[in-house]
Amino acid sequence: MKLFNDRRITKIKQWAFEIPEHSLETYDKALKKLMGATGYTEAKLACRTGLSTTSIYHYLHSLRKPDNTIMENIAKVFDIKPSYFLEYRINGLVDFLKRTPKLVDIFLDISSDPLPIIEEWELEEKKQKKAVQSI
Repeated sequence: MKLFNDRRITKIKQWAFEIPEHSLETYDKALKKLMGATGYTEAKLACRTGLSTTSIYHYLHSLRKPDNTIMENIAKVFDIKPSYFLEYRINGLVDFLKRTPKLVDIFLDISSDPLPIIEEWELEEKKQKKAVQSI
Protein backbone atom coordinates (compact mmCIF):
# COMPACT_ATOMS: atom_id res chain seq x y z
CA MET A 1 0.00 0.00 0.00
CA LYS A 2 1.32 3.43 -0.99
CA LEU A 3 1.50 6.04 1.76
CA PHE A 4 1.36 8.95 -0.70
CA ASN A 5 -0.03 9.18 -4.20
CA ASP A 6 2.10 10.70 -6.98
CA ARG A 7 0.28 14.03 -6.71
CA ARG A 8 1.13 14.31 -3.00
CA ILE A 9 4.77 13.42 -3.68
CA THR A 10 4.92 16.06 -6.41
CA LYS A 11 3.59 18.68 -3.99
CA ILE A 12 6.12 17.70 -1.32
CA LYS A 13 8.97 17.94 -3.84
CA GLN A 14 7.73 21.36 -4.99
CA TRP A 15 7.95 22.63 -1.44
CA ALA A 16 11.37 21.07 -0.97
CA PHE A 17 12.78 22.62 -4.15
CA GLU A 18 10.76 25.84 -3.94
CA ILE A 19 9.39 25.86 -7.47
CA PRO A 20 8.47 29.50 -8.17
CA GLU A 21 5.03 30.52 -9.35
CA HIS A 22 6.42 31.74 -12.68
CA SER A 23 9.51 30.72 -14.61
CA LEU A 24 11.50 33.26 -16.57
CA GLU A 25 13.25 30.53 -18.53
CA THR A 26 12.36 29.08 -21.90
CA TYR A 27 9.97 26.14 -21.94
CA ASP A 28 12.67 23.50 -22.41
CA LYS A 29 14.73 24.72 -19.44
CA ALA A 30 11.68 25.19 -17.21
CA LEU A 31 10.44 21.69 -18.03
CA LYS A 32 13.87 20.17 -17.35
CA LYS A 33 13.97 21.87 -13.93
CA LEU A 34 10.48 20.62 -13.08
CA MET A 35 11.39 17.10 -14.12
CA GLY A 36 14.61 17.23 -12.12
CA ALA A 37 12.87 18.57 -9.02
CA THR A 38 10.15 15.92 -9.13
CA GLY A 39 12.13 12.96 -10.42
CA TYR A 40 10.05 12.57 -13.56
CA THR A 41 11.67 10.85 -16.53
CA GLU A 42 10.66 11.43 -20.14
CA ALA A 43 8.85 8.08 -20.10
CA LYS A 44 6.94 8.83 -16.90
CA LEU A 45 5.94 12.29 -18.11
CA ALA A 46 4.83 10.84 -21.43
CA CYS A 47 2.74 8.24 -19.63
CA ARG A 48 1.14 10.84 -17.34
CA THR A 49 0.32 13.28 -20.14
CA GLY A 50 -0.62 10.84 -22.88
CA LEU A 51 2.07 12.31 -25.10
CA SER A 52 4.73 10.23 -26.80
CA THR A 53 8.25 10.06 -25.40
CA THR A 54 9.37 11.48 -28.74
CA SER A 55 7.20 14.57 -28.19
CA ILE A 56 8.59 15.03 -24.69
CA TYR A 57 12.12 14.69 -26.09
CA HIS A 58 11.33 17.34 -28.73
CA TYR A 59 10.02 19.75 -26.09
CA LEU A 60 13.04 19.18 -23.85
CA HIS A 61 15.47 19.85 -26.69
CA SER A 62 13.64 22.81 -28.31
CA LEU A 63 12.89 20.83 -31.45
CA ARG A 64 9.19 21.56 -31.12
CA LYS A 65 7.20 24.25 -29.32
CA PRO A 66 4.20 23.07 -27.29
CA ASP A 67 0.88 24.81 -27.70
CA ASN A 68 -1.10 26.09 -24.72
CA THR A 69 -3.17 22.90 -24.46
CA ILE A 70 -0.04 20.79 -24.06
CA MET A 71 1.42 23.21 -21.51
CA GLU A 72 -1.85 23.02 -19.57
CA ASN A 73 -1.70 19.22 -19.67
CA ILE A 74 1.91 19.13 -18.47
CA ALA A 75 1.19 21.71 -15.75
CA LYS A 76 -1.55 19.44 -14.36
CA VAL A 77 0.96 16.63 -13.97
CA PHE A 78 3.25 18.84 -11.88
CA ASP A 79 0.32 20.38 -10.00
CA ILE A 80 1.24 23.92 -11.07
CA LYS A 81 -0.51 26.63 -13.04
CA PRO A 82 0.18 26.66 -16.79
CA SER A 83 1.24 30.28 -16.37
CA TYR A 84 4.41 28.91 -14.77
CA PHE A 85 5.71 28.61 -18.34
CA LEU A 86 6.92 31.86 -19.90
CA GLU A 87 5.66 30.85 -23.35
CA TYR A 88 2.16 30.29 -21.96
CA ARG A 89 2.11 33.84 -20.60
CA ILE A 90 3.53 35.23 -23.86
CA ASN A 91 0.91 33.35 -25.89
CA GLY A 92 -1.81 34.87 -23.72
CA LEU A 93 -0.38 38.34 -24.23
CA VAL A 94 -0.15 37.83 -28.00
CA ASP A 95 -3.78 36.63 -28.11
CA PHE A 96 -4.83 39.69 -26.11
CA LEU A 97 -2.91 42.04 -28.41
CA LYS A 98 -4.51 40.44 -31.47
CA ARG A 99 -7.91 41.34 -30.01
CA THR A 100 -6.82 44.92 -29.20
CA PRO A 101 -4.76 46.25 -32.12
CA LYS A 102 -4.82 49.84 -30.79
CA LEU A 103 -2.81 48.61 -27.82
CA VAL A 104 -0.13 47.35 -30.21
CA ASP A 105 0.26 50.90 -31.52
CA ILE A 106 0.65 52.20 -27.96
CA PHE A 107 3.36 49.61 -27.25
CA LEU A 108 5.15 50.50 -30.47
CA ASP A 109 5.06 54.20 -29.56
CA ILE A 110 6.47 53.38 -26.13
CA SER A 111 9.20 51.16 -27.52
CA SER A 112 10.39 53.79 -29.99
CA ASP A 113 11.30 56.19 -27.17
CA PRO A 114 10.34 54.84 -23.75
CA LEU A 115 12.32 57.36 -21.65
CA PRO A 116 9.68 60.13 -21.53
CA ILE A 117 6.98 57.62 -20.63
CA ILE A 118 9.13 56.01 -17.93
CA GLU A 119 9.94 59.44 -16.49
CA GLU A 120 6.22 60.27 -16.48
CA TRP A 121 5.43 57.00 -14.66
CA GLU A 122 8.17 57.64 -12.09
CA LEU A 123 6.86 61.17 -11.49
CA GLU A 124 3.33 59.84 -11.03
CA GLU A 125 4.62 57.18 -8.62
CA LYS A 126 6.39 59.84 -6.54
CA LYS A 127 3.19 61.91 -6.41
CA GLN A 128 1.22 58.89 -5.23
CA LYS A 129 3.77 58.11 -2.51
CA LYS A 130 3.67 61.72 -1.26
CA ALA A 131 -0.12 61.63 -1.22
CA VAL A 132 -0.09 58.42 0.83
CA GLN A 133 2.50 59.81 3.25
CA SER A 134 0.51 62.98 3.82
CA ILE A 135 -2.56 61.02 4.91
